[in-house]
Amino acid sequence: MQNFFCLTFAGIFGGVSGAAITGLVLMCGALGLPVFSFGTSGANCLSGETGGFLIAYFISALFIGIYLSAPSKEKTPFKKIIISMFIGYAIIYLVGFFQYFKATKIPFSFLSLENLAYRSIPLFIGDFIKLIISCIATYFLRPICAKYFYINDLRNIVNPYKNECYSYPFLKYENGSYKTTTTSVGEEIHKEIELRHLENRTG
Repeated sequence: MQNFFCLTFAGIFGGVSGAAITGLVLMCGALGLPVFSFGTSGANCLSGETGGFLIAYFISALFIGIYLSAPSKEKTPFKKIIISMFIGYAIIYLVGFFQYFKATKIPFSFLSLENLAYRSIPLFIGDFIKLIISCIATYFLRPICAKYFYINDLRNIVNPYKNECYSYPFLKYENGSYKTTTTSVGEEIHKEIELRHLENRTG
């Protein structure tokens, strides 16, 4: 289930969030915390026969997060999610198999690869089911994640009147004195936000 949680988390939160959490878990496991399968730990787990799969979790999470980018309130196209998850699982198997052949020192050949793939058929079936669940969860949870964890458009939150045209009288300081003027509330706030944004970029 490790690959399921790593890739699903990366798909839901997008960006580098999934890769960051996965990298943190790998680092803790390498330092001795029993976070790997069956409570194992240590740097030797990353260099062993199955270490390639662990390292690939980080690479896949990073790819999926960057490919899907940060979530928004609009649902991400389901086709895009499927493509990202499929490539993510493909990366896991490619890196995992490569590390397996390297660690076991088995000569690489199409026959040896065929034998390994044949023995991995139960894993393929399980991962295919997990891929489908990951895609569905990512599709429905990304908008919820965007609502509660991301600020996609700061202006829409700070300036709710951006698209309104209410005329509102107020005192404006000009040339050493206050004058009464009338302007659009949304326009005035929008100008103020743009000015502060420009000051932050140039400052």
